[in-house]
Amino acid sequence: MSNNLLSPIHVLVADDHKLFRDGLVGTLKQIRSIGLIHQASNGREVLEMLKTKNCHIVFMDINMPMMDGVEVTRKITYGHQGVKVIALSMHDDQKHVVEMFDAGASGYLLKDTDKEELAEAIDVVMSGRTYFSSSISGKLVEQAIGKARLTVPESDLLTDREILVLHGIYQELTTKEIAEKMYISEKTVEHFRKSLMNKTGAKNVASLVKYAIKHGHTGELGD
Repeated sequence: MSNNLLSPIHVLVADDHKLFRDGLVGTLKQIRSIGLIHQASNGREVLEMLKTKNCHIVFMDINMPMMDGVEVTRKITYGHQGVKVIALSMHDDQKHVVEMFDAGASGYLLKDTDKEELAEAIDVVMSGRTYFSSSISGKLVEQAIGKARLTVPESDLLTDREILVLHGIYQELTTKEIAEKMYISEKTVEHFRKSLMNKTGAKNVASLVKYAIKHGHTGELGD
């Protein structure tokens, strides 16, 4: 975890559906780096809580009553500059992605995300970079970022662990071999492989290898 303070990360989960909030909180509790978890059911409540609660990340539902996630994110960007916002949405269309990043969000997750991607998103935004759901294509990300007038280098489209998996693919390692070298499960390797395909637009392993060569991701996956 790239938390400079090496201290627990305090988060605020903002969503008007209690069942979803409870599920997300349960998943967050399984992530070692997470400390206090606060909850809010609408936009105004988020801003009120941030006046008294020390939060590093707000997981922000886009569609909420009393003030939507886009407007709340914009207010956080200007009034609470040390707080990162990760959007939560059922939508992977350009309109919603653009609106949230234009408002100042640091990440965008779809609500069907799993624990591995959730932990990865937290790691990435806490390191000062930008995270996009593995289900959002690289082409859409580039279009959205361009319209939001933000600059995200190609290197930020892929996370550190996605790049490591790409190194393994370039070396023609099997899923099992990559998993062993990275000390993760084969299921997690498959998760990153799927994410790589989505973000790079690759149709198969050969396309991923071409992408690795083009962008200089040809390092060796260490022992």
